[in-house]
Amino acid sequence: MLSPRVVREALSGIAGKRILVVGDVMLDRYVEGDVKRLCPEAPVPILSKATTQDLPGGAANVARNLHEWGARAILVSVLGHDREAVSLITAMICERHFFVSEKGRPTTVKKRFVGSGHLLMRHDEEVGYPIAQRSATALMAEVKHVLPKCDGVLLSDYGKGVLTEDVLEQIIGFAGSHEKPVVVDPKGKDYRRYAGATVITPNVPELCVASGRHLETENEIVGASIDLVLEVGAKAVMTTRGRDGYVLAMHDQTAFVHPAVAEVVVDVTGAGDTVAAMMIAAMSTGNVIPFCAELANLAAGVVVGKRRTATASPTEIVRALE
Repeated sequence: MLSPRVVREALSGIAGKRILVVGDVMLDRYVEGDVKRLCPEAPVPILSKATTQDLPGGAANVARNLHEWGARAILVSVLGHDREAVSLITAMICERHFFVSEKGRPTTVKKRFVGSGHLLMRHDEEVGYPIAQRSATALMAEVKHVLPKCDGVLLSDYGKGVLTEDVLEQIIGFAGSHEKPVVVDPKGKDYRRYAGATVITPNVPELCVASGRHLETENEIVGASIDLVLEVGAKAVMTTRGRDGYVLAMHDQTAFVHPAVAEVVVDVTGAGDTVAAMMIAAMSTGNVIPFCAELANLAAGVVVGKRRTATASPTEIVRALE
């Protein structure tokens, strides 16, 4: 059971830790205004545009979360050669970033239209094909330069092509040779591509895809999580369950089931980023995995109570526990 004093000490220990974040970055663009009438051509709302806000998303949001807790996030990724890339770089909040610019590849943009506080529609501009070999080579050169100086590695996989099988194998292998913990926020069907990672953090829909099963009950989620630990050879799998908390399956086939801590769920955007970020941040200080999972669950509970892509400050995390 967490106490405010223990949480404060854990969060203070994160400050100054160097975390390498590699994965798919994206621009979360919010177009927000008022809705006062319906369109005469079709029964859809007319949005009177008031403001546009750009926020870092995907792996960039992971780095933003780490920065919020005082960690020194180093972000490595691939961007397109376009105006959206410039907007994302402008919105970035982290210690350091290294972006490979790939011509002909659009920067991923998730544009959300919000009217009178309600999400009306989301428009995604993205591709999912693998990055060019030239980009992968440049990315890995930077990873090998900075990883030995870091305290942990987080791989943020949104399936947009940055984390190819070869890139994953190289990073996880290189991290293992330097005895650095690796947390993976996964995507896709075959989690064997994450073999050698320390902790994997899927949500239930992602676990369903990976396991090839329709999972509904708590026992089914526990069983699939344990199967995934054994298949990948990880130390743990933390399966987040939204309003129902999470399941933590360990490599010795024991499992922990915890409820959510959020009193009100307003927006789940970016909650998975927060979970993965807190897992690696807490692990980088030497904490045991079950304790790190509890901290991650606590931080995510703060984030889902906010609108838009958000972070949870140390003060907010402690206050949520109190």
